[in-house]
Amino acid sequence: MIVIMTLLPTDIRVRRITSAALLLCLSLLLSYVETLFPIMLFIRIPGFKLGLANIVITAAFYFVSGKAAAAISFSRICLSSLLFGSVSSFMFSLSGGFFAFLGLIVCRYLLRDRVGWCGVSVLCAALHNIGQLFAAFYILGSFNVMFYLPWLLFIAIPAGALTGFLLCETVRRINYLKRSSLDAF
Repeated sequence: MIVIMTLLPTDIRVRRITSAALLLCLSLLLSYVETLFPIMLFIRIPGFKLGLANIVITAAFYFVSGKAAAAISFSRICLSSLLFGSVSSFMFSLSGGFFAFLGLIVCRYLLRDRVGWCGVSVLCAALHNIGQLFAAFYILGSFNVMFYLPWLLFIAIPAGALTGFLLCETVRRINYLKRSSLDAF
């Protein structure tokens, strides 16, 4: 990978690195914004979050590249665990992020255009929760955590639908800005 990067012209390398850094910062910002919402007052499921950072990861996966999205996702998980979490939150996030990334691959390459943004987000939210349960099973060593699965899957549907809707709006506005900037010339 490093050899390939050194063969590219400098301006392309700088543009790619800068774009990835901006997307990483945006996903970290959305992770932090999630901590400001008192969502636990309304939804009493421990560890529940909306997954707003996944908007950035999904957009990066579809519009930049899978490798860039994986790097951004892994970096966000590491940094947000360092800044806002703990070792156990790192393991939960890493496991969930891996499963969600597998969902992105399935949606992109197997399901292709048969699933919209909301469907992709709901599937990835459900897989993220399943991945977290595998981490909990590994950490706690008890199968009892699997009884938590129906609740997590139930809440993954509205959370994934919300992030899918926000992703759809983001893509729509980006496309509008692209068309508007082309019309200016």
